[in-house]
Amino acid sequence: MKYIDEFDIDMVNQALTFNTTDMHIQGTCDLFTTKPVGADRKLYKTLNKMYNPEEEEEEGESENNNVDISTNADLNPQFVQLKKRSFSYTYSNPQSVTEMLLREKKLRSQSFHSPPPPETGNEHEINSPFGPLNQSSSMKLFGYLIAILNATYPDHDFSTVQPTHFKTLSSSDVVLKVNNFLISVGKNNGLDWIWQTINTHIDIEECLCFQFTPEESFLSDFPGLLWTNMYFMFNKKKKRVAFIYLLATGLRNESRAGTEDEEGHTQRSESQGHDLMYEDVFEEEEEDVDRMDVDVI
Repeated sequence: MKYIDEFDIDMVNQALTFNTTDMHIQGTCDLFTTKPVGADRKLYKTLNKMYNPEEEEEEGESENNNVDISTNADLNPQFVQLKKRSFSYTYSNPQSVTEMLLREKKLRSQSFHSPPPPETGNEHEINSPFGPLNQSSSMKLFGYLIAILNATYPDHDFSTVQPTHFKTLSSSDVVLKVNNFLISVGKNNGLDWIWQTINTHIDIEECLCFQFTPEESFLSDFPGLLWTNMYFMFNKKKKRVAFIYLLATGLRNESRAGTEDEEGHTQRSESQGHDLMYEDVFEEEEEDVDRMDVDVI
């Protein structure tokens, strides 16, 4: 995935990062294209091997024919064109994935009202928020999000994250959830401007949206983390993904405590100093009185 650096998005990130009386809020919106880099291709192959072993076996059997395929590609320009855009090509029917996601969401939430789905006969088919993972389009969408997580947190490997860690949401749900979190911590101003800016780059209403719930092992690497919320917005037409995440950590009071300790120590020292001076004055007066008595005698 290729990171997109935009000045106005940087301004959004500055607006999403602030302190409250007891928390530090780090909000970020990162934009990525779906164009793969070397590490992404390796990741997609790993995921495909995990969730679609039959296709991997077929690819392994066809490796000996690569030379013949290359020769035929030279004779068929249309084939070359397909090869070049084989990765960026996603869904044959623009509405099919949206309908499929809505159908899957309905089946999960209202399964007790509907009969079980018909058997497909494919033992490797795994349903997910992205659709059946034995389908190339669903697998690539899943891979996009994993690749973004790996790019954002390079110290972690998300290749083993399960599809169950993701949940489909509508674009309006994402906006509402983020706004509610921000308002709850005192961020009331500029919310419309934030979403208008993001919308110019991703066209929010045209996005498929997902919420990601990370594992505890990931969260434990952030000391003082109170909560985190992570959302993805995928626009197929623009071939872009927006990764929006909010992290809240408790503010540390060590410096304030240290200042209070220093002030307390200073006050105690001054108090002790005054006591010593007071005692010294009395001792000097007693010595003077003793000398006067001796002189009189």
